[in-house]
Amino acid sequence: MSSYYWYDVTFWEYIVWSVLAIFFSSLLLGTLSMAISTVVPNTIVLIGIQILTTFVMIAGVAFFLIGDTFSIFHPIWFVPTGYAVFFVLVVGLMIVVGKREARRNVL
Repeated sequence: MSSYYWYDVTFWEYIVWSVLAIFFSSLLLGTLSMAISTVVPNTIVLIGIQILTTFVMIAGVAFFLIGDTFSIFHPIWFVPTGYAVFFVLVVGLMIVVGKREARRNVL
């Protein structure tokens, strides 16, 4: 931890935060992948969108929201806002998919 950080965390707190961030990110991205797979009409479009989702996960989430969580090079509100926007996106998408599935009445 040779860089500058917004918060003064111990090594144990950093490990716990990293594990929770990875768990939360994977849970949200898994939910997002399931929601996308129910909305997309065919397999080719699904593969293209899942590649884009994987790129966003690797480039955006893993680098900014997990790797540079406490870094002083990003604004202090960047990480909480990133998780909040991601959470609202997934919940909104799940509401839309839930209404669509209820209207379709698949049984």
